[in-house]
This record gives sequence, C-alpha cells and structure tokens, in this order.
Amino acid sequence: MSKTIKKSFYDHLTFIKLLEAHNRAAEGKHEHTNVIRFEMDLESNITNLLYKIKNKQYVGNYHSFYVYEPKKRLIKSLPYIDRVVHQ
Repeated sequence: MSKTIKKSFYDHLTFIKLLEAHNRAAEGKHEHTNVIRFEMDLESNITNLLYKIKNKQYVGNYHSFYVYEPKKRLIKSLPYIDRVVHQ
C-alpha cells in the first residue's frame, strides 16, 4: 500500500521557493510593465502571495481580450502573479 503524504505542498512552500519561481517566470520579460511593477515591491509581493496561498485565500483571475486577425478570437491571459504561482 502506498504512503499518503499530507500537507507536503505547504511544507515546501517558502519565500525562497517563490523568489526562485519569480526569477523563472520573469526570464526574458524584465522589460514588461507588469514584471517591473511586481519587482518594485518584490519582498512585499512575495510575502503577500505566500500568505494568501498558505491561508487558501489566493484566487487567480484571467485577463480577457479579443484578437481579430485572421478571425475574432477570445484570448485569456494570466496576470504575472499567476505565472509566478504556476512556476
């Protein structure tokens, strides 16, 4: 029978891990305004993100917009903070 691991995700979720995730998510995107805004208050943003994830208060939101070439399509993109969480 396999062993059940409980709460392993939250034990390994640390400030350093989120900082590393930010570095991976920002690779090649340091000139984008949303990355610059996140980095302006980096410590506070990562601390708040860590708090929200650990207390199960984090909810990601998509940004929706339309592209009309070659036909009309709805595009949903993630905000930068969600990219950090996905890393």
